[in-house]
Amino acid sequence: MTQTRGTRGMGSVYKTQAGVWKASRSLTVLDPATGQKKRKRITGTGSTKSEAIARLDKRLQARAGGAIPSPQERKKSKTLFRDWFEQWLDGIPPHRVSDIVRHGYRRKGELYLVPYIGDTAVEDLETEDLRRLFDFTLPSLTKPNGEPQLSSASRLNVYRVLQMCLTEATRTKSVGIVISPLAGVKPPVRDIAKEQLGDKIGKTQGLIRHMRETDNPDYCRFLFQWLGLRRSERLGLTWDDVKYLGDAKRARIEVRQQIARYQDGSGWYLKKPKTKASVRTVPLVEPFLSALRQWKKTQDEFKKSSDWTPRPGFENVVFLKPSGEIITPNRDNEDWHNLLTEYLGEGVPHWRGHLNRHITATLLAQNGVSPAIAQKVLGHSSEAMTAYYTSITTSSMVEPLAGYGTVLTKRATKAKPSQ
Repeated sequence: MTQTRGTRGMGSVYKTQAGVWKASRSLTVLDPATGQKKRKRITGTGSTKSEAIARLDKRLQARAGGAIPSPQERKKSKTLFRDWFEQWLDGIPPHRVSDIVRHGYRRKGELYLVPYIGDTAVEDLETEDLRRLFDFTLPSLTKPNGEPQLSSASRLNVYRVLQMCLTEATRTKSVGIVISPLAGVKPPVRDIAKEQLGDKIGKTQGLIRHMRETDNPDYCRFLFQWLGLRRSERLGLTWDDVKYLGDAKRARIEVRQQIARYQDGSGWYLKKPKTKASVRTVPLVEPFLSALRQWKKTQDEFKKSSDWTPRPGFENVVFLKPSGEIITPNRDNEDWHNLLTEYLGEGVPHWRGHLNRHITATLLAQNGVSPAIAQKVLGHSSEAMTAYYTSITTSSMVEPLAGYGTVLTKRATKAKPSQ
């Protein structure tokens, strides 16, 4: 065996009797379970000396997050959180998150993390500081009307972004932390009260009646929220996805894509849903069928105008502005809240559009729709229901959904809540 000792701290390189080169180095690391220092030998092998050294270097880089640097190294290597946040975002592989999800991470960080901890080095973040951020600072943020700026669910989403960011910091060579300071902070608890949801169900029936009576031009677009479509799915629906619109017995939509934003914010495109369960076929029953038929007539008239100039790739999208311009998720959200203000009046609390999927699920259950069919309509993933999914046909969903449509549009007293 040929062995070459390296300089102090560099380990050794040697060739075994089998002709394999090995390079090794001993490191001082912290045991996450006990917090105690211990020695660990890292080894790289190869058919040549240089290959073994290169592999050792690669493994050392991968484990450097657990190494204990000298005081001088720690001082030089400290990384501001704002810099690490950008580095982490840019380093997430494209196949792991969509551009729109990455954009959401960035927005949460820029609005609710960087302003408060951005100028603090990651190595200097303390658990108590992060506990104050989530238990006091973020809950105290308010809108101009005095309402909380962040719901408990939104604070939980911010927490999860920070959790991913700091977990990755423990694995990298450029940041000198072994355990995330967020580990000792309890995540915010989502609070969606059942009675609040029930109140929204009553308001939903009145809101739908209001849109029909006032001939609201966005009636069809918002009605499809209660067919279980996510916002990105509604705005990404194309006429190619609408089947047998003229046949009440066979009419259906195929949910197979959604609108998404490019990572650099330069524009929008249509992409496949993230999960297989999201790709689904949903029957068109009343009131959805009549609403979509009327909307198609309306859009056909728009297309005759010289103002109709849709973006390439979006010409066949169902829900577009009269000019053919796309409706972005942010614009859809603004339109939704404007509609609620119009119906409920100024100063009355709104509910976020995504809650309409909860309302849909609740009304389906109250109308006797089986959990298997409800999950198929909503596009939820569930291992327990996989066997049921395979036996569900479009025809088996028509009757339950028809009853649900009747409940959704039944005449309800338009009782506005007290101020």
